[in-house]
Amino acid sequence: MQHNATAVGRRTRRSGPRGREDVGPSPVDDRAVLPGADQLRIRAARGPWRVVVLLALLLLGALAGPTAAAPLPAEPLVVSLRRGASPSEVASLWAAAGARPIEDLAPLRAVRVVPRDSGTSTAQLLSGLQSSPLVRSVERDGTQRMSVVPNDPSYAALQWNLRRISAEQAWDLRPSAPDIVVAVLDTGVDYEHPDLRANLLLDEGFDFTSGTPLARDDESHGTAVAGILGAVGNNGEGVTGVAWKIKILPIKVLNSLGRGSNSTLARAITYAVDRGARILNISSTSTDYSPLLEQAVAYARERDVVVVAAAGNSGDQGNQPTYPAALPGVLAVGAIDEADRVPSFSQRGDYVGLLAPGVDVPSTSWAGAGRGAYASYSGTSIAAPHVAGVAALLWSMRPDLPSGDIIAAIQATVDPIAPSLMPAGGLAPGAGVVNAGRAVARLRLGVPPTRVLDPQPPLAVAEPPALPAEGRRTLFAEGSTQTPFETWFALFNPSLRPASATLTFSTVSGRQVRSTVALAPGARTTLRANDLLPGEEFSTQVQADGPVFAERSTFFGHDGHSSSGSRDAARSWYLAEGSTAPPFDTWILLLNPSPAPAQVRLRLMLENGQVVEQRETVPPSGRRSVYANLVVPNQAGFSTQIDADQPIVVERAMYFDAGAGGHDTLGTRVPSRTWLIPNGIARAGFDTWVLIQNPNDVPATVNVTLMGDDGVAVVQPLLVRPRARASLLTNVVTRRETFGIRVESDQPVVAERAVYFAGSTAGFVSVGQPAAAAEWFFADGSTAGSFLEQLSLFNPQGQAANVEVDIYRQDGAAVPPRRLRLAPTSARTVDVNPWVVDGVASLRVISDRPILAERVEYFARPTGLGASASLGQTR
Repeated sequence: MQHNATAVGRRTRRSGPRGREDVGPSPVDDRAVLPGADQLRIRAARGPWRVVVLLALLLLGALAGPTAAAPLPAEPLVVSLRRGASPSEVASLWAAAGARPIEDLAPLRAVRVVPRDSGTSTAQLLSGLQSSPLVRSVERDGTQRMSVVPNDPSYAALQWNLRRISAEQAWDLRPSAPDIVVAVLDTGVDYEHPDLRANLLLDEGFDFTSGTPLARDDESHGTAVAGILGAVGNNGEGVTGVAWKIKILPIKVLNSLGRGSNSTLARAITYAVDRGARILNISSTSTDYSPLLEQAVAYARERDVVVVAAAGNSGDQGNQPTYPAALPGVLAVGAIDEADRVPSFSQRGDYVGLLAPGVDVPSTSWAGAGRGAYASYSGTSIAAPHVAGVAALLWSMRPDLPSGDIIAAIQATVDPIAPSLMPAGGLAPGAGVVNAGRAVARLRLGVPPTRVLDPQPPLAVAEPPALPAEGRRTLFAEGSTQTPFETWFALFNPSLRPASATLTFSTVSGRQVRSTVALAPGARTTLRANDLLPGEEFSTQVQADGPVFAERSTFFGHDGHSSSGSRDAARSWYLAEGSTAPPFDTWILLLNPSPAPAQVRLRLMLENGQVVEQRETVPPSGRRSVYANLVVPNQAGFSTQIDADQPIVVERAMYFDAGAGGHDTLGTRVPSRTWLIPNGIARAGFDTWVLIQNPNDVPATVNVTLMGDDGVAVVQPLLVRPRARASLLTNVVTRRETFGIRVESDQPVVAERAVYFAGSTAGFVSVGQPAAAAEWFFADGSTAGSFLEQLSLFNPQGQAANVEVDIYRQDGAAVPPRRLRLAPTSARTVDVNPWVVDGVASLRVISDRPILAERVEYFARPTGLGASASLGQTR
C-alpha cells in the first residue's frame, strides 16, 4: 500500500477504489477470504500540526482580547445559535435583547454575552434570548459546567467527537478505566507514541502476521483506533481518548497493506480473551461470511467479553452485510458526521444498532507513516472505538456486572436518529448515537429498565375540553438559596392564550421580592431564584392570570427534590413520613399566606402510639421552619398532623447523608380511605417504603396492593394503631422491577411512598392521590446532561387505557406526541429521554380513562447520585 504525505490541511488516502481500503483475498494467502481494514480517510498532520492548533487557540484569544481586560459579570450567559443565523440577524438579536457579546465560541456556534447595561438584569436577558427563534439554547456559564475537562491542547478546538457523545458528562463520573483490558485487533500500535505508551500493555501484545511478540504498527490504522479508545487524557499532550487511563492490549492481525486472514483474526480473538481482555475492538471487515469467525466470536461471548466491530464502509457500494460486525452478539458501529448525518460510505442494515463519530475525527498517528504524531481520520473504524471506550468506562464503574448489562446500558441510552437523518436502508430497531454521559449515569444510578413496546397499538385519545381561562395560584412553603441550595421554578402555560405569572418570594426576615414572567401559549420557562434573592430562606406564591402550572426544583449536595406546590391553603394538614433517627434531619415548613398571624399545633405521632405536641406562631405572609429533631429526637419514624386557626400550607423536607441527600413533599389536606401511587421499585439497590398515617382514635385495617405491568397484583394487609404510623418495606412483598400502589383502608388514613437507593444516600418521596384523573400536567422535567427522566403511569381501572403524552420543549422545538397503552390494573414506566433529547420540557398526559402519573428524574454529580419525583397536577 502506498501513502502520500501531504502538507497540513490536505488529504492523503489509501490505495483502492475511490480512496477506500481494498477488501478481498490476500495476494499472499488465496485460501482465505480476508477482513480488510475499513475505509480510513486521513487529514495529514506533520510537525506544524501543533503549531496550527496553537495559532488557532491564540487567534480565539485575540478575538476576545479587547474585552478580557474589563471586569466581567459574575454569571455570563452562553447562547447557542441555530444553524443558518446570519451575522446581521445575530447583531439585531443582541440589540433587541440588551446583550453585549464578550466571547465568540465560533466552532460551537455559541457566544458568551452579558447585559449591555445595569438596567437589564441577567434574568431579563435570559428570558429575552430564550424567546428568539435564532437561539437554540441559553445557559448560565458555569451552572452546569463539568468539573472534569482534559487539558490536552486539541480537545477544545478539534475533538468534536467526544463532546458529541457527551464524554464530559461521563468523565465527571468516570474518566478512566485503569483495570479494564481492551484488545485492539488491528495493524498494531505505535509503542513509542507519547499519548499512548502509558496505556499500552507493552509486554503482552502479539503480532500474528509475523509470529513475534511485539505488535508494532507499520500502517497507522491501529494507532488511530487506539487513540480514539484510550489516548492518555489530561496530560497536556495532543488528544484525549474516551478513557484517559486504560489497559490497551495491542494485537496485530493486519499487515502494512491492511490485510489479514480470517484464521489470523480468529486466533487473535481467542488469544485476547485468554489474556484477560474484557472488550475486543475489531475495525476490519469482510463481505464474506466466515463460520470460523463466528466460532471465535462465540468463544468470546461465552466468556462474557464485549465484542465491538466497525460496520464497514461500502454502504454506497452494494451495502452488503460485513463480518464480524453482522455476527450474532457483536456490537456493529456505523459512523456519523458533525451534523449527525450518516455518511454514504457507512454501512447500514438491521445489524447496525449503534452510531458514533466517524468523519474528520482527530487521533494519534504512527510516526513512520510520515503524517506526524496526530492526524484526522474518517471511517467506521474510527466510530467503533468510541463504543469500546464507553464499554470500558461502564465496566470500570461496575466490574461485577455481566457483559449483557454493559451492552444494555449502552443501547438503552443512545440518542435516537432524527427521521430526516435516517439513512436509506435503515438501521436496527432502536438504533442511535452512543451517549457516554447517559450510559455512565444510568449504570451508576441503577435506574430500573423500562418497557418500550406495546402488545397492542394504542388508540388516539380525544382532545380534552379547553382549559378554563381563570387565573391560578400556587403556594410553596419551602425554598432556599443559601449555600449549598440552588432553587428553580418552572412555569408552564399549556393553554392557547398568552399568560403572565408573578412570583412573590417572602423571606423569613419579612422581605418580599417579586418577579413577573410572560408566557406565550404552549410555552414553558424557567426562573432561577438564586438570581433574585441570593442567600435566603423563603416561601413563594405564584399568581397567574391564566391556567399556569408551576413547579419548584431544588438541588444540593448530590441530590435534589421537587414540589408542585398547593393551589389552596387549609387549616388541617397531614404528613405520613418523618424520621429523626440518624442520619435523618426532618423539617416541617409552614407558610401563612393570610394577613393575620396563624396559631399552629403540630401533633407528631410515633410508631409506638405516643403523640408529642408542638405549637408555633406563623406571622402574616410569613414562614416558619420546625426542626423535628428537637421535638422528637432519635425517633425512627413518625407522622404529623398540623392544625391552624388560619389557612396555611405545609411541606416536609428530610435530609440525610450529612445533608447531601434529601427529599421533600407537600402535605395532604384530607385523609382518605383510598390512595393511589404510580411508582414503586423493588429492583436490587432500591428500597421502597409505604408509610401509613392513622390519625383516628380507632385502629385502621389497611390493604396495600402492588400491581405490576402485567396486571398481576400482590396484597399485603396491615393493622395501623390509633394515632400512629405503620411502615411497609415493599421489597419483602414483591420482587418486581416497578409497580403501582393502591392503599385501601376501613378508616380515613394518609399514605406516602419513599424510595431510597445508592446505599440509601439518595431518594425521593411522593404523597398518594385519592383518585385517578384523565389529565395530568408536569411543569418541570429535564433530559440534559446526566438527567434520566422517567414517566410512571398507573391504571387502577379494570379496562385498558389509551394514553397520549404531549411534549412542550422550552426551546420551542416541535416534538410529536407519544401514545401508549396501559393494560388493566397495571403500572408502567417509560423513558422520556428518547422523546426529548438533551433538553428541558413540560409534559401533559391525557388518557381516555382515569389514571395516575408521576415523573421521576435521576441524575449523577461528581459527589454522588440524586433523584427527585413529582406527581402531576390536574386541572
